[in-house]
Amino acid sequence: MQKTNWFTEIKKKDFDLDQFVNWIFEDIEMREEMVDQMLTNEQIMVYYHCFYVIEKASEIQPKAFSAYWESFITLLDHENSYHRDFGLILIANLISVEAKNKFDKIKEKYFSLINDPKFMTGHCCLKNMGQVLKSRPDLWNEISRMILNLEVHCTYSEKQIAVMKADVLDIIAEWINAGNVLAPELAEFIQIQVHSISPKSRKAAKALAKTFNL
Repeated sequence: MQKTNWFTEIKKKDFDLDQFVNWIFEDIEMREEMVDQMLTNEQIMVYYHCFYVIEKASEIQPKAFSAYWESFITLLDHENSYHRDFGLILIANLISVEAKNKFDKIKEKYFSLINDPKFMTGHCCLKNMGQVLKSRPDLWNEISRMILNLEVHCTYSEKQIAVMKADVLDIIAEWINAGNVLAPELAEFIQIQVHSISPKSRKAAKALAKTFNL
């Protein structure tokens, strides 16, 4: 596979993700073009595969994508929910190398997507709050108020919110495993989810209750 044919190759279902990641580290012009295709191309096999490459590359070397911070922010308002997901994920990947005030300027918009019209995007926002916390533990109080009270902040169905709480439990587990205190409100949340209507949340809660001797 030749780099010169990358646009044709990336449309293929079985495209070589790792090869493309290596290429965009080596070739800045290709990186620029791939970001542009993710942002503007209307073919799902193009923009989604470009996103896969950029997502993995930005996890490995987030600094290499700092120049696209503003472009990624525009995705949060995109009419396509897939693109809003892209923005949530890529911004979370870059927070570790960006000045605090850059995220602070957009965090209200970012966090508002926890109640996106599309449930999957709201769920994506919740999942990536855990990633945000890895770089910005100072936002714990703000984030925890939302994730422990999803019924207040989200208009999804009872079943959908119950499913989301499995990811809240994952975030709590990561928070405690990072050396933070298991506050009473977290212990209470875990104990309540032991009886969740969501099998996934119920299973996760039981595991945490056992781990933390609740």
